[in-house]
Amino acid sequence: MFRWLTRALRDRSIRFKLALGFGLVLLLTLAVTLTGWHALSTTVERSHTLSSIARLSRLTSDMRADRIAFRVLNDPQSRTRITRQLASIEKLLTTLLPRLTDPGERQILSDQQHVARAFQTTLDDLDESLRDRDRARKRMNAGLIQASQAVARFAAHQLREASKSPHEQQWQAPLKRVEELRQLLNETHASVQTPAYLADSLQAYSEQALKAIDRLGQLETQVTPLTAPLADDHQRMLLELRHYREALQRFKDAQLLAEAAHNVMEGQGNRLLAGNEELSRSQTLARDRQAQAAKWMLAKIALLAWLIATLAAWVISRQLLIPLSRSLKLAHHIATGDLSRDVAVDRQDELGQLQQAMRGMTLGLRELIRGIGISASRVARAAEHLSTSTEQTDASVSSQSAATEQVAAAMKQMSASVLEVARHAETASVAATQADQQAREGDSAVADAIEQIEQLEQHMQRCSQAMGGLQRESERIGSVLDVIKSVSQQTNLLALNAAIEAARAGDAGSGFAVVADEVRCLAQRTQDSAQEIKDLIAALQGGTQEVAGMLDNSRKLTRHSVESSRHSGGKLEAISRSVSQILGMNEQIAAAGEEQSVVAEQISRSVLHVRDMSQQTANACDETAAASLQLSQLGAQLQRLVERFKV
Repeated sequence: MFRWLTRALRDRSIRFKLALGFGLVLLLTLAVTLTGWHALSTTVERSHTLSSIARLSRLTSDMRADRIAFRVLNDPQSRTRITRQLASIEKLLTTLLPRLTDPGERQILSDQQHVARAFQTTLDDLDESLRDRDRARKRMNAGLIQASQAVARFAAHQLREASKSPHEQQWQAPLKRVEELRQLLNETHASVQTPAYLADSLQAYSEQALKAIDRLGQLETQVTPLTAPLADDHQRMLLELRHYREALQRFKDAQLLAEAAHNVMEGQGNRLLAGNEELSRSQTLARDRQAQAAKWMLAKIALLAWLIATLAAWVISRQLLIPLSRSLKLAHHIATGDLSRDVAVDRQDELGQLQQAMRGMTLGLRELIRGIGISASRVARAAEHLSTSTEQTDASVSSQSAATEQVAAAMKQMSASVLEVARHAETASVAATQADQQAREGDSAVADAIEQIEQLEQHMQRCSQAMGGLQRESERIGSVLDVIKSVSQQTNLLALNAAIEAARAGDAGSGFAVVADEVRCLAQRTQDSAQEIKDLIAALQGGTQEVAGMLDNSRKLTRHSVESSRHSGGKLEAISRSVSQILGMNEQIAAAGEEQSVVAEQISRSVLHVRDMSQQTANACDETAAASLQLSQLGAQLQRLVERFKV
């Protein structure tokens, strides 16, 4: 029955099969969840609708109570509450209409809206009727007062006339009828003012009011004046009574209209309540039907989910377990060493790929075992050849080890000679280094001497320049002394002239003569001092010239010393360079000796290493021989193990 499904799923991957199975389960679970969700949402929506309908019924009941209170009390508070509740009812009806889908329920709700609008119209008409009734009541009360006053005046005049009449007996009947008229007037007023809702019906209230008004009219006709003075009062009384009866009639009509409006509103309220009850019953029945349908739907979907899940589990288990058991059997045969069995692969899923891989592994193992058997026999033969070659190699390695010992001894001797050469080169290098250091120190001393001699030459040159400046200053002082000498001579002449003039002046010029004589003496001393200074300057100039000559000779000797020192510094520098070259050659010789020593040491170590390697090779040959024996044994053992497999 399900072969087509088996063939369709055979080559599909295990991922697809598992995804298909679990996907079906998840889809069915999702279907159950969505069905339950839809049923729950619908039930919640129905509950909200029933709650709104219950609120609508509660508002309608409250409006009915307020309407009854308004009918009895006729107060504005009740009227305001009725208006507010009616507005809430209309708003709630408008809100409910889109939520209802049943045509019958929508029709009921539409009728409810019409009834609510008609109730509002009737309420407006009632307000007008109540205003008319209040106006009629005012006119009726005013007519009652006027009629009562007219009857009272007529009764008072009648009593006055009866008291004047000698026949009091004939006045008793008219007086009694007037009194009855007064009483009937009050009774009729009370009867008409009685609320119409207290009567059995509006018709009964209307008939009762008409009877009272008719009795009042009949009694009016029975009241007649017995004397002419009462005629005017009687006419006025009849007029007021007629007006009062008309007011009674209008009040009665207004009362009937108001009560009729109340009755209409009561009927409309009852229709609203009945519509609410019908909507509530309809919603309750729909909720119950929907809940029952949801239960059946959930049961059907759950049963279908169970059937599909069972079928999917059976199909997928067959798709997985049968090829898996075949693969396990093949793996068991391989584990026991039976490689002769083969498996036919007729599917393309993961299990088919596993079977294909195991089939390939079986074929590969067959070839491997066969190859291992052939290789084992070859290994045994190769082990025998290897043992023979190892013995020959051992002999060669022994002779090589002896030759290596001789090379190692020669390399030790050469290494000692190279070390001796390196030590001599190092000693020469040290001596050359000391000579180079001393030459560098001599060169530095010569350079310092040259620098100091150059500084001395510079000082000598500056001294020569200073002596030249001193000689020039001495010459300037001589010229100044000549000026001073000339000035002193002129002063002496002036003093002499002054003395002559003072002598001419006689006693008046005696003081001036003394001054002139002192000036002359001072000029003479100045002249003598200038001459002495000139002589001293001449002697100083002579010494200065002699010193300048000596300084010039010293400067020349200093320049010659500088040139000699420089020549000596050049010789020392050449010696230093030669010593440096010798030092470099010694260092190269020492480095070469050290390198030769290192190379000899390396060669020695290499020879020793070769000797060790030869020894190791000999040991390895021994081990190889032992391993060859073991390899031969292992080859035999491997052949025995290969024989356990069936190929």
